[in-house]
Amino acid sequence: MVKMTMIARVTDGLPLAEGLDDGRDLVDAEMYKQQVKALFKNLSKGHVEASRMSVETGPYVFHYIIEGRVCYLTMCDRSYPKKLAFHYLEDLKNEFERVNGAHIETAARPYAFIKFDTFIQKTKKLYQDTRTQRNITKLNDELYEVQQIMTRNVQEVLGVGEKLDQVSQMSSRLTSESRIYADKARDLNRQALIRKWAPVAIVLGVVFLLFWVKSKLWLMAELPVNVHGFRELARQALPKGYYDFYAGGAEDQYTLKENEEAFRRIIIHPRVLRDTSRINLSTTHKLANPSGEIATARAASASNTIMVLSLSSTCSLEEVAACCNAVRFFQLYVYRKRDVTATVVQRAEQNGYKAIVLTGDSPKIGRREADMKNKTVVPAIKNVEGLWSTKFDQGGGSNIQFQANATHDPSLCREDIGWSKSLTKLPILIKGVLTHEDDVLILSFAIGCCRNSIRPFTAIKAVEAGAAGIIVSNHGARQLDYTPATISVLEELVHAVGGRIPVFLDGGIRPIVFGLAAKGEDGVKRVLEMLKEELELAMSFAAFSSYRIMEEEPVNVNEFRELARRALPKMFYDFYAGGAEDQHTLKENEEAFHRIIIRPRILRDVSGIDLSTTVLGYNISMPVMIAPTSMQKLANPEGEIATARAASACGTIMVLSTSSSCSVEEVASCCNAIRFFQLYVYKRRDISAKLVQRAENNGYKAIVVTVDSPRLGRREADIKNKLIVPPLKNLEGLLPNKFISDGGSGLEALASGTLDASFCWEDISWLKSITNLPVLIKGVLTHEDAIKALEVGVAGIIVSNHGGRQLDYSPATISVLEEVVLAVGGKVPVLVDGGIRRGTDIFKAVALGARAVLVGRPVVFGLAAKGEYGVKRVLEMLKDELELTMALAGCSSMKEITRSHVRTKHEQHLVSML
Repeated sequence: MVKMTMIARVTDGLPLAEGLDDGRDLVDAEMYKQQVKALFKNLSKGHVEASRMSVETGPYVFHYIIEGRVCYLTMCDRSYPKKLAFHYLEDLKNEFERVNGAHIETAARPYAFIKFDTFIQKTKKLYQDTRTQRNITKLNDELYEVQQIMTRNVQEVLGVGEKLDQVSQMSSRLTSESRIYADKARDLNRQALIRKWAPVAIVLGVVFLLFWVKSKLWLMAELPVNVHGFRELARQALPKGYYDFYAGGAEDQYTLKENEEAFRRIIIHPRVLRDTSRINLSTTHKLANPSGEIATARAASASNTIMVLSLSSTCSLEEVAACCNAVRFFQLYVYRKRDVTATVVQRAEQNGYKAIVLTGDSPKIGRREADMKNKTVVPAIKNVEGLWSTKFDQGGGSNIQFQANATHDPSLCREDIGWSKSLTKLPILIKGVLTHEDDVLILSFAIGCCRNSIRPFTAIKAVEAGAAGIIVSNHGARQLDYTPATISVLEELVHAVGGRIPVFLDGGIRPIVFGLAAKGEDGVKRVLEMLKEELELAMSFAAFSSYRIMEEEPVNVNEFRELARRALPKMFYDFYAGGAEDQHTLKENEEAFHRIIIRPRILRDVSGIDLSTTVLGYNISMPVMIAPTSMQKLANPEGEIATARAASACGTIMVLSTSSSCSVEEVASCCNAIRFFQLYVYKRRDISAKLVQRAENNGYKAIVVTVDSPRLGRREADIKNKLIVPPLKNLEGLLPNKFISDGGSGLEALASGTLDASFCWEDISWLKSITNLPVLIKGVLTHEDAIKALEVGVAGIIVSNHGGRQLDYSPATISVLEEVVLAVGGKVPVLVDGGIRRGTDIFKAVALGARAVLVGRPVVFGLAAKGEYGVKRVLEMLKDELELTMALAGCSSMKEITRSHVRTKHEQHLVSML
């Protein structure tokens, strides 16, 4: 059936006429029209003689006639008779020359003879059905001519046959006579040849023997001893165009060379006298060879490792899946036609592939100049056969670039990770990450952060949409030249990820492909075996007996700080660790504890130590509570939920921050911990009232109102880092979720826009009137304020300078604790936070009158380093240290810790003067 008809002038490719109803029932009609126009353009570039040609394109065939100055072309189904197609074109040609022949050269605009469409449609109807009498007659006429020619040929052959019979009889007689002479001549020649060539044959035999021995020795000498040796073998085995395709990089190939050179600038520090008698290494292409990816998959299976199959493979994903039992991942490019991408992903999942590797660094193809010079041609891509045309012709240069630019979707962005996840249940890995900014942005899908263009997700949905891993890759230096070598940025990205998802590294596919080109499947296996053997040897010298080297377990809470620094992006670590301005108060909070000494008692019964105490009538296992710390999902995807579970497991109280990244309801439902709720009072008092009511309705036992923040302290690290505030779950629907500061901290913009600077002592009565819960006041540093707090009827006081994050050069909390305790006179419990890092610090605070202490930064650092387990370890370490301190100081319970057990620096000075 005729699908398309076009007529064009050959001299310049100008379209003259076409069938106006062409392509109405044709899929990808526009693509085929573009191919026809490209054909006309190519014909116009040189002298073209009269001819008839047929060219296959997908399920169709182009038939065209060039006659004089005009090309007549039609596109038909493959099943349509070729003869009828050319009859159809002949009828068009005759009529077109008769009607428009005189005006063809003078035509100046496209489709100048578009009215010729009437004749095209009329003629097409005659040829549309091959079963009509007219068309059958035309085919029969052709068959009759063929029959006449064959009849004449048969008659000529029969005539020649009679003459051959006569010749045969004569030749049989001559044969019998000549056989006798031939036998005699053969004997004479044999003897002559032996005498003449025997010496030469002996010499040649010796030469060939020497050559064979030499070739065997050469092969033995050339057997590679490392993976680099396969490169030269591959260069010898492959055509130059294919070798350049595998070995080349982009533009100046700087990154290609740097990928290897960067490894050479890293030295290994070996360990000695370690047991490495057993080494454990375990952890959870047809251009090169006719077997292509099938051979590679078999080698991967034999070596017990994972193969990532390229979408652009020359074997289909079904063929590779059927060839062996290797663990396979599938590498994916996202095409402009998203339905093609979705189809390929579903096929991968159905065929047992275990993960999707989404390449994110190829919105366009890199400038690979070797491929352009070699005019590299893309072979058939089996995975997209039948989904669209797999033939691409740029008319010069590499059509790899033309294919990629025509098919790859340049609009692919980070938001599309969620779309990719919706296609499959398989985990999605992102390949092409080179900066920690991209690391954090990908992780934000998993931890709910709001960064730059990433839209915030709810906590559950964000985890569901998160990438399952990242691959540090510069596409083997084949995309953007002068990007960093992958090994040079690996550590930066590992720190940014902080162990939340696995990080992989590549530096190009070349060793595998060179092994495949040189020795096929055996070559790939040898490459993998060599790398395994070299790694085992390196681990032996470096004194590592296992691939999974366990990180040293912290022995005190201070060591969690360094682990957190490694795990967190700089912005988030600085937010947790930093203080206000010069950070004097931040440092002094810890230093002040160092100036207090403990005075132990001896010969006391400390066989049983009781660390328990009560706060507002609630029993806790030790005098340590968790201070309110905001936005804990910046540290770990589970955020405050993990902290609450750890508090429950350790039998203590958690104070949940208003600025938490989990809501009061989510934390309340996760476990049975005793919870207090920390409150900021906002300009809109109704918002504060709603928060208090939600806390009371969800079983929180007290309200801790922060009173030291009429404005936010100047936290210069957050200003430099331009800290962005993620969604605050408690304020969803109550306040805007985005606060943007002019070149500074988003947290400062949030505070200045929402906190009530007019909140004062008289407003405590308002707060008490909206709840039945006891109210504690947090932020007292003077005895005057302590007395005032008693007057307004608070249920407890927390001595706090906001962790040194508000007013710099305010006193360390431990230095004013006793002053506040004396002012209160035991009427309400006094708690203290700030700088507590040791069990001895807790002992000192209790001796100076604190009912309990609150810890903030150590908890968050434990959360960042090791999640819920890290928080539990921090609390357990403090408890163990406090128990040991009490035993060595001669105290078996909290009541036995008295003021006489400690001496301040001032008191030491007075004693020294006596």
